[in-house]
Amino acid sequence: MYVPGNNARVTYTRGRDLRLLAITELGYHSCWIEGHITDDDRLGDKIAKLLNVPDDYELVCILPVGVAESEPAGPEKKSFEERAWFNTFRG
Repeated sequence: MYVPGNNARVTYTRGRDLRLLAITELGYHSCWIEGHITDDDRLGDKIAKLLNVPDDYELVCILPVGVAESEPAGPEKKSFEERAWFNTFRG
């Protein structure tokens, strides 16, 4: 949740990312879900109402937390040499 203005999007994004890292560090899993899935369903508004969030706040993302049935597969990474270079550009 954030109060609009004052670089609120940057602040909430940092907070969301730190929470995701903490959730993972504690051995749980989560997935960021945008609060406004579509303009029609306004999921964030419905959840904010359920949680009695004041009207001057906006719920912009949801972080469900749980234990995964199996360890999620991560993306296949390129080698370090393919991802990083020094003193030159290799596009």
